[in-house]
Amino acid sequence: MIKHTLSNFDDALTELKLSVSRMGGQAEKLCSDGLSAFVNSNTSMIVNCLNQDKVIDEAERSINEQTLKLLALQAPMAIDLRMIISSLQIATCLERCGDYGRNLAKRSDLGLSKIPELMSGMQRLGEAAILSLHNCLDAHATGNVELAKQICNSDTEIDKIYLSIFSKLTNEIKDADDEKATRIAQMFLAAKNIERIGDQSTNIAELIIFAQTGEVIEDSRVKIDESAL
Repeated sequence: MIKHTLSNFDDALTELKLSVSRMGGQAEKLCSDGLSAFVNSNTSMIVNCLNQDKVIDEAERSINEQTLKLLALQAPMAIDLRMIISSLQIATCLERCGDYGRNLAKRSDLGLSKIPELMSGMQRLGEAAILSLHNCLDAHATGNVELAKQICNSDTEIDKIYLSIFSKLTNEIKDADDEKATRIAQMFLAAKNIERIGDQSTNIAELIIFAQTGEVIEDSRVKIDESAL
Protein backbone atom coordinates (compact mmCIF):
# COMPACT_ATOMS: atom_id res chain seq x y z
CA MET A 1 0.00 0.00 0.00
CA ILE A 2 2.80 2.42 0.90
CA LYS A 3 4.62 1.63 -2.32
CA HIS A 4 1.45 2.23 -4.31
CA THR A 5 0.91 5.61 -2.59
CA LEU A 6 4.49 6.69 -3.21
CA SER A 7 4.20 5.62 -6.83
CA ASN A 8 1.06 7.71 -7.24
CA PHE A 9 2.81 10.66 -5.62
CA ASP A 10 5.82 10.38 -7.93
CA ASP A 11 3.51 10.17 -10.93
CA ALA A 12 1.65 13.25 -9.74
CA LEU A 13 4.92 15.15 -9.33
CA THR A 14 5.99 14.16 -12.84
CA GLU A 15 2.65 15.28 -14.25
CA LEU A 16 2.93 18.59 -12.39
CA LYS A 17 6.35 19.23 -13.92
CA LEU A 18 5.02 18.36 -17.38
CA SER A 19 2.06 20.70 -16.85
CA VAL A 20 4.42 23.56 -16.03
CA SER A 21 6.53 22.74 -19.09
CA ARG A 22 3.47 22.73 -21.34
CA MET A 23 2.32 26.02 -19.91
CA GLY A 24 5.81 27.41 -20.43
CA GLY A 25 5.74 26.43 -24.09
CA GLN A 26 2.37 28.13 -24.47
CA ALA A 27 3.63 31.29 -22.78
CA GLU A 28 6.77 31.39 -24.92
CA LYS A 29 4.70 31.02 -28.10
CA LEU A 30 2.34 33.81 -27.06
CA CYS A 31 5.24 36.13 -26.26
CA SER A 32 6.81 35.33 -29.64
CA ASP A 33 3.53 35.80 -31.53
CA GLY A 34 2.77 38.98 -29.60
CA LEU A 35 6.18 40.41 -30.46
CA SER A 36 5.75 39.49 -34.12
CA ALA A 37 2.31 41.09 -34.21
CA PHE A 38 3.67 44.22 -32.54
CA VAL A 39 6.76 44.84 -34.67
CA ASN A 40 4.90 44.09 -37.91
CA SER A 41 1.62 45.85 -36.99
CA ASN A 42 -0.10 42.56 -37.81
CA THR A 43 -3.60 43.05 -36.43
CA SER A 44 -4.77 39.69 -37.78
CA MET A 45 -2.89 38.02 -34.91
CA ILE A 46 -4.75 39.82 -32.12
CA VAL A 47 -7.65 37.39 -31.76
CA ASN A 48 -5.33 34.39 -31.88
CA CYS A 49 -3.13 35.88 -29.15
CA LEU A 50 -6.15 36.67 -27.00
CA ASN A 51 -7.28 33.06 -27.33
CA GLN A 52 -3.81 31.81 -26.44
CA ASP A 53 -3.91 33.95 -23.31
CA LYS A 54 -7.16 32.28 -22.21
CA VAL A 55 -5.55 28.85 -22.64
CA ILE A 56 -2.62 29.97 -20.46
CA ASP A 57 -4.98 31.29 -17.78
CA GLU A 58 -6.72 27.92 -17.72
CA ALA A 59 -3.35 26.14 -17.50
CA GLU A 60 -2.48 28.21 -14.44
CA ARG A 61 -5.77 27.27 -12.79
CA SER A 62 -5.12 23.59 -13.50
CA ILE A 63 -1.61 23.77 -12.00
CA ASN A 64 -3.00 25.51 -8.93
CA GLU A 65 -5.41 22.61 -8.48
CA GLN A 66 -2.65 20.02 -8.96
CA THR A 67 -0.42 21.65 -6.36
CA LEU A 68 -3.20 22.04 -3.81
CA LYS A 69 -4.15 18.37 -4.16
CA LEU A 70 -0.55 17.29 -3.66
CA LEU A 71 -0.21 19.44 -0.57
CA ALA A 72 -3.55 18.35 0.86
CA LEU A 73 -3.30 14.62 0.23
CA GLN A 74 0.42 14.00 0.73
CA ALA A 75 3.14 14.87 3.23
CA PRO A 76 5.96 15.75 0.82
CA MET A 77 9.59 15.76 1.89
CA ALA A 78 11.62 18.97 1.66
CA ILE A 79 12.79 18.69 -1.95
CA ASP A 80 9.36 17.61 -3.16
CA LEU A 81 7.73 20.40 -1.20
CA ARG A 82 10.09 22.92 -2.82
CA MET A 83 9.21 21.60 -6.25
CA ILE A 84 5.47 21.83 -5.57
CA ILE A 85 5.63 25.37 -4.20
CA SER A 86 8.01 26.48 -6.96
CA SER A 87 5.70 25.03 -9.63
CA LEU A 88 2.87 27.13 -8.26
CA GLN A 89 4.98 30.27 -8.35
CA ILE A 90 6.45 29.52 -11.79
CA ALA A 91 2.91 29.15 -13.16
CA THR A 92 2.14 32.64 -11.87
CA CYS A 93 5.25 34.02 -13.61
CA LEU A 94 4.28 32.30 -16.86
CA GLU A 95 0.74 33.67 -16.67
CA ARG A 96 2.17 37.16 -16.39
CA CYS A 97 4.46 36.53 -19.38
CA GLY A 98 1.36 35.53 -21.33
CA ASP A 99 -0.29 38.80 -20.32
CA TYR A 100 2.70 40.76 -21.61
CA GLY A 101 2.62 38.88 -24.92
CA ARG A 102 -1.11 39.55 -25.23
CA ASN A 103 -0.54 43.25 -24.54
CA LEU A 104 2.06 43.44 -27.30
CA ALA A 105 -0.36 41.91 -29.79
CA LYS A 106 -3.10 44.36 -28.78
CA ARG A 107 -0.77 47.26 -29.63
CA SER A 108 -0.27 45.94 -33.16
CA ASP A 109 -3.19 48.11 -34.37
CA LEU A 110 -1.37 51.36 -33.53
CA GLY A 111 0.81 51.40 -36.65
CA LEU A 112 4.00 51.51 -34.63
CA SER A 113 5.98 49.87 -37.42
CA LYS A 114 5.88 53.29 -39.09
CA ILE A 115 8.79 54.21 -36.82
CA PRO A 116 11.33 51.65 -38.09
CA GLU A 117 14.32 53.38 -36.51
CA LEU A 118 12.84 52.63 -33.10
CA MET A 119 11.18 49.32 -33.89
CA SER A 120 14.49 47.58 -34.59
CA GLY A 121 15.51 48.13 -30.98
CA MET A 122 12.18 46.77 -29.79
CA GLN A 123 12.73 43.65 -31.89
CA ARG A 124 16.17 43.16 -30.33
CA LEU A 125 14.78 43.64 -26.82
CA GLY A 126 11.95 41.20 -27.49
CA GLU A 127 14.23 38.52 -28.89
CA ALA A 128 16.54 38.81 -25.87
CA ALA A 129 13.65 38.54 -23.41
CA ILE A 130 12.06 35.58 -25.19
CA LEU A 131 15.43 33.81 -25.40
CA SER A 132 15.76 34.22 -21.64
CA LEU A 133 12.29 32.72 -21.20
CA HIS A 134 13.17 29.82 -23.52
CA ASN A 135 16.37 29.12 -21.61
CA CYS A 136 14.66 29.11 -18.23
CA LEU A 137 12.11 26.61 -19.57
CA ASP A 138 15.02 24.39 -20.63
CA ALA A 139 16.53 24.79 -17.17
CA HIS A 140 13.21 23.79 -15.60
CA ALA A 141 12.80 20.73 -17.80
CA THR A 142 16.33 19.48 -17.10
CA GLY A 143 16.84 20.77 -13.55
CA ASN A 144 19.92 22.62 -14.82
CA VAL A 145 20.96 24.89 -11.94
CA GLU A 146 24.00 26.31 -13.75
CA LEU A 147 21.85 27.43 -16.68
CA ALA A 148 19.38 28.99 -14.26
CA LYS A 149 22.22 30.95 -12.65
CA GLN A 150 23.38 32.14 -16.08
CA ILE A 151 19.87 33.42 -16.77
CA CYS A 152 19.91 35.39 -13.53
CA ASN A 153 23.17 37.03 -14.58
CA SER A 154 21.97 37.79 -18.13
CA ASP A 155 19.05 39.90 -16.95
CA THR A 156 21.33 42.94 -16.78
CA GLU A 157 21.89 42.71 -20.55
CA ILE A 158 18.13 42.93 -21.16
CA ASP A 159 17.99 45.92 -18.84
CA LYS A 160 20.77 47.62 -20.83
CA ILE A 161 18.84 47.22 -24.08
CA TYR A 162 15.69 48.48 -22.39
CA LEU A 163 17.46 51.56 -21.00
CA SER A 164 18.90 52.33 -24.43
CA ILE A 165 15.42 52.16 -25.98
CA PHE A 166 13.93 54.23 -23.17
CA SER A 167 16.56 56.92 -23.71
CA LYS A 168 15.90 57.00 -27.48
CA LEU A 169 12.14 57.20 -26.97
CA THR A 170 12.60 60.04 -24.49
CA ASN A 171 14.58 62.00 -27.06
CA GLU A 172 12.18 61.20 -29.92
CA ILE A 173 9.06 62.33 -28.07
CA LYS A 174 10.43 65.81 -27.35
CA ASP A 175 9.94 67.10 -30.89
CA ALA A 176 7.23 64.71 -32.06
CA ASP A 177 3.87 65.82 -33.39
CA ASP A 178 0.75 64.57 -31.64
CA GLU A 179 0.36 61.48 -33.80
CA LYS A 180 3.96 60.37 -33.40
CA ALA A 181 3.97 61.24 -29.70
CA THR A 182 1.00 58.91 -29.19
CA ARG A 183 2.85 56.10 -30.94
CA ILE A 184 5.99 56.69 -28.91
CA ALA A 185 3.98 56.66 -25.67
CA GLN A 186 2.65 53.25 -26.65
CA MET A 187 6.18 52.11 -27.39
CA PHE A 188 7.19 53.10 -23.86
CA LEU A 189 4.50 50.76 -22.54
CA ALA A 190 5.41 47.99 -24.98
CA ALA A 191 9.09 48.21 -24.06
CA LYS A 192 8.16 47.88 -20.41
CA ASN A 193 6.04 44.81 -21.20
CA ILE A 194 8.99 43.19 -22.95
CA GLU A 195 11.41 44.09 -20.17
CA ARG A 196 9.03 42.48 -17.69
CA ILE A 197 9.15 39.21 -19.66
CA GLY A 198 12.87 39.23 -18.95
CA ASP A 199 12.22 39.94 -15.27
CA GLN A 200 9.74 37.08 -14.99
CA SER A 201 12.22 34.75 -16.67
CA THR A 202 14.78 35.68 -14.03
CA ASN A 203 12.20 35.05 -11.32
CA ILE A 204 11.57 31.59 -12.79
CA ALA A 205 15.31 30.88 -12.88
CA GLU A 206 15.58 31.80 -9.19
CA LEU A 207 12.68 29.45 -8.39
CA ILE A 208 14.39 26.63 -10.29
CA ILE A 209 17.53 27.11 -8.21
CA PHE A 210 15.46 27.08 -5.03
CA ALA A 211 13.56 23.94 -6.07
CA GLN A 212 16.72 22.04 -6.89
CA THR A 213 19.05 23.21 -4.10
CA GLY A 214 17.02 25.02 -1.45
CA GLU A 215 19.18 28.10 -2.09
CA VAL A 216 17.34 31.41 -2.04
CA ILE A 217 18.96 33.80 -4.51
CA GLU A 218 19.21 37.34 -3.21
CA ASP A 219 17.72 39.83 -5.65
CA SER A 220 20.80 41.90 -6.45
CA ARG A 221 19.42 43.29 -9.69
CA VAL A 222 19.85 47.04 -10.09
CA LYS A 223 16.45 48.68 -10.14
CA ILE A 224 15.86 50.84 -13.19
CA ASP A 225 15.29 54.50 -12.35
CA GLU A 226 13.57 55.71 -15.49
CA SER A 227 12.94 59.15 -14.00
CA ALA A 228 16.68 59.81 -14.06
CA LEU A 229 16.87 59.45 -17.86
